[in-house]
Amino acid sequence: MPVSPRPNTAPGRHRSGGEKRLKKGSDFFKGLNRKNFAGCSRAPDRSRLDYRLALTLQGKDWELSGADGLFQGSGPFLHADRDPAVYGGMNTIATGEGQQSYLVLPWIPKR
Repeated sequence: MPVSPRPNTAPGRHRSGGEKRLKKGSDFFKGLNRKNFAGCSRAPDRSRLDYRLALTLQGKDWELSGADGLFQGSGPFLHADRDPAVYGGMNTIATGEGQQSYLVLPWIPKR
């Protein structure tokens, strides 16, 4: 996977840690384990997940028309360095019978 530096690092801009692209139709989570995540200190016990999580998926960063600066996007987090020719288009979420579904979240320990 190619890793490229993000040129836009001005205050009020969000930048990801690097570019990690998937091939169309690939299964990102196949063979996934804890060592893939440097900040993860332990894997959760999946038999004890007794809570519910609601998730909303959107196709792009939220933008407020007519606004600029910190008021343009979702707080100060904008992805101004994402070329629509590369990151635009159709995304696929694999779920349902015969397909295990995952949502990767950071582990946040109690204080």
